[in-house]
Amino acid sequence: MIRMCEYTKKSKINFTKLIVKEAFKDDAGRGIVRVDPDIYVELNLRTGDILEIIHPSSNKKTAALLYSGKREDKSTKIIRMDSILRRNLGAFLDDIVEIRKIESRLCTCVLFAGLKEPISLKNEQQLAKKLENRVITKGDILSFYAYGRRIDIVIVDFTPKSDVVRIHQDTKITFSDKSFYEITGKFTSSRRLALNEIILGDKNLKKNPVKAKLHYENALKHFGNKGNGDLFWSLALSYIFLGVKNKDIKYFFKAEEFFKKAKIYYKTQELAIEKNLFELDCLECKIPPYKKTFYKNFTFPNFYTDN
Repeated sequence: MIRMCEYTKKSKINFTKLIVKEAFKDDAGRGIVRVDPDIYVELNLRTGDILEIIHPSSNKKTAALLYSGKREDKSTKIIRMDSILRRNLGAFLDDIVEIRKIESRLCTCVLFAGLKEPISLKNEQQLAKKLENRVITKGDILSFYAYGRRIDIVIVDFTPKSDVVRIHQDTKITFSDKSFYEITGKFTSSRRLALNEIILGDKNLKKNPVKAKLHYENALKHFGNKGNGDLFWSLALSYIFLGVKNKDIKYFFKAEEFFKKAKIYYKTQELAIEKNLFELDCLECKIPPYKKTFYKNFTFPNFYTDN
């Protein structure tokens, strides 16, 4: 059973270094980590403990609930975490991070902001139920799906004042009327225009790939033609849809070009892109017409970068 704790001081223990590995599928999105069972015993840890996790290279830190490690991870000195926690740390798979056990305070109120655009929820308290027992630190990005799309929100502030707090059903949830980028001054007018074009492109990708491609290309212009990983990935997908629709292999070659550009931006997503390139080769070998469900073979971006 997970232990709830109102407040205690940080435990006086040294940091322990562990190697980052991918979370188990059922753990993704839950804000939890699992560690090598030997470390579990060595540090006298228990399920429900809170770990502070620090990345020495990026100087970022976050916190997560600890769940028991699995036998297959014994004597490996690893910590399993999902892409959301890795993003908050600025960490990649196989990076070294440091952990220590800490305690939290119960969160009375938390202020969120949409990462790239302002967000308004009809029932903000439903989010408290969804995030019940989640531990958070300021600046953490949380992701969930609503209204048929992925939404990224950032923890701007919370009470009481503490390094780490735990959300519960009675935590008051509020949202800023500005995006996090606007709050922090990261959001230039050209970036806003680019991201609006990406949103429009995503909405049209399957139904109208021609229109989607135009939106992505407009976004690329607003980025000064530098682009980012997600944009190149989306452009590649739009060319695949165009190739299928027009039964023209030249679009597949363009898709391949943009998949390779996207790959530069992702360490943790290289396998997903390699899978897309493989499926693209298979698609090129087949004779049209293609099945309408062909796109299910391709992997879509599952997180946004700030590159």
